[in-house]
Amino acid sequence: MKSTGKFLVGGNWKCNGTLDSVSKLISELNSAKIPDDIEVVVAPTFVHLQLAVDKLSPRYQVSAQNCWVGKQGAYTGEIAAEQLVDMRVRWVILGHSERRSIFGESSEFVGDKVATALQNGLKVIACIGETLEQREGGQMFAVLEGQLKGVADRIPDWQKVVIAYEPVWAIGTGKVASPAQAQEVHAFIRKWLAESVSPDVSGATRILYGGSVNDKNSSDLAGMEDIDGFLVGGASLKGASFATICNAKACRGSPPRQPRRTSRAAPQPAPVSFGFKTEVKLGQAGQSAFLSRVAAQAATGTVGAKQVTECKGKKLNVAINGFGRIGRNFLRCVVGRKDSNLNITVINDSGGVKQASHLLKYDSTLGTFNADVQMVDESHITVNGKSIRIVSSRDPLQLPWKEENIDLVIEGTGVFLDRPGAGKHLQAGAKKVLITAPAKGSDIPTYVCGVNAHEYKHSDDIVSNASCTTNCLAPFAKVLDEKFGIVKGTMTTTHSYTGDQRLLDASHRDLRRARAAALNIVPTSTGAAKAVALVLPKLKGKLNGIALRVPTPNVSVVDLVIQVEKKTFAEEVNSAFREAAAGAQKGVLAVSDLPLVSRDFALSDVSTTIDASLTMVMGDDMVKVVAWYDNEWGYSQRVVDLAEICAANWE
Repeated sequence: MKSTGKFLVGGNWKCNGTLDSVSKLISELNSAKIPDDIEVVVAPTFVHLQLAVDKLSPRYQVSAQNCWVGKQGAYTGEIAAEQLVDMRVRWVILGHSERRSIFGESSEFVGDKVATALQNGLKVIACIGETLEQREGGQMFAVLEGQLKGVADRIPDWQKVVIAYEPVWAIGTGKVASPAQAQEVHAFIRKWLAESVSPDVSGATRILYGGSVNDKNSSDLAGMEDIDGFLVGGASLKGASFATICNAKACRGSPPRQPRRTSRAAPQPAPVSFGFKTEVKLGQAGQSAFLSRVAAQAATGTVGAKQVTECKGKKLNVAINGFGRIGRNFLRCVVGRKDSNLNITVINDSGGVKQASHLLKYDSTLGTFNADVQMVDESHITVNGKSIRIVSSRDPLQLPWKEENIDLVIEGTGVFLDRPGAGKHLQAGAKKVLITAPAKGSDIPTYVCGVNAHEYKHSDDIVSNASCTTNCLAPFAKVLDEKFGIVKGTMTTTHSYTGDQRLLDASHRDLRRARAAALNIVPTSTGAAKAVALVLPKLKGKLNGIALRVPTPNVSVVDLVIQVEKKTFAEEVNSAFREAAAGAQKGVLAVSDLPLVSRDFALSDVSTTIDASLTMVMGDDMVKVVAWYDNEWGYSQRVVDLAEICAANWE
């Protein structure tokens, strides 16, 4: 949410200008047409301050570029705040990145200068910003927090303070943060103010963007939710360009500056939700620090997940064939959906009704199912009072799909993966089959939510939801290819062990998987990287990979290294992911800036969570991305989504 003040554009002339050039610039500004609802402040050098005060139209306010931390006295070369007030200067810029880097001004020193300026009646544009090294090293939010704290700890009142975010790497370099990058940081700043100062200050304080703003990018930047204005450098020395920037924001009125509480109000001590099915409980101090770290994500909705598909369309009678890890996860996910169109009526499981009811209720990975599960008789269980028939047959042709009027079979055995095998369900009377694994054969289409599921056709009687690893990899590979162009790459998935491995050394067709799963790191094959081409044809032949099975029961991680066509840097890559997570891939892809480990992603609803702190770029064209995924729960959520897509498109 934007602040309640006018859109503000500041022009920092820096150490530039002669009497003639400044006089000409003043003349150009005086003749420029600036909307009434835009507040404009210009900051000449000290030697031109009086000229600007005397000659500029009252339409403009004048700012100094710095002031001293104390009163007048024996401080050669410094400018005291009371001297600026005496000159009728009303603003001062403090904490500019150039002064922080060149003169070593600390956050505490900047905070003291801000306090002195406010005490003398000046308004302050307080600058903060990170270097490229800090950003790529995952220190950005910590750096900004420290700079904000240096000011917040020293001032009692924020009414005359404006924050200017200046990414140091975008000042004087021609580089500029994308609108999404700028919005992310501005949202973090507003969240931090709400958490650390007050919701009222957060709602009222204007936050300017100050990284190489020009007349070409200003319009897009001005459209971002939490950008309340600009601090313009070089472009402010060009009257026409500066006027264009001042007009970048459409008129938004000038409501009274009454602080209002926002959705970013600091919460009371309570469990902190990731949007997962589990919660992280923190104390008061821990929670405050934690929320500061996730502020940008929480503000933009990129952490956690939403239901990808709306539950609309035909109510389908659904059968589950194979009640193992995915089958049971799938049923739990459906029960957790509100108004689902999936009516589970039959389960085929070789273990029988007792095994089905017990393993559904009690799960070593998922925990106890928060539902009433009862074994009714030798062929039925109930889940929250709803009856589900249990049958046991290894031959799909013998299953009662016609008798039970089954619309959709969730094929979860891992056995019937080709058309002849999965087609047996159709012969038994089912109308459609959804395979919860990579299909064998080009005659079965593969769909991945967030990638190509929008291409689904009802005429497809057998479809595949691909593998859990493909569901992790494909969404962010799509982002990388669209934004930067993938030339080639390799993937490693560090994957939890599965039921296809041996608990103790025993025979297996794969000699590595014959070894004890809980004692070894087991290299093995995976078709996930190549399978991406099934949903992203442009990537055919460009990706390959392996799997390392490790001694954990759930949650896996993909490590992708690619060469790209377009030169880039790490934060630009992460920004592309954040944009996707807040937009087209919301609910499928998320981004985390926290130093988490695998268990933290258990029961995550999304298909893939980018670990932003691990994103790397070597040179400017080799990109490394690490992404976490719950290979059971997250994947099963996508199976439900694809089944809901089937229901929504039923004819």
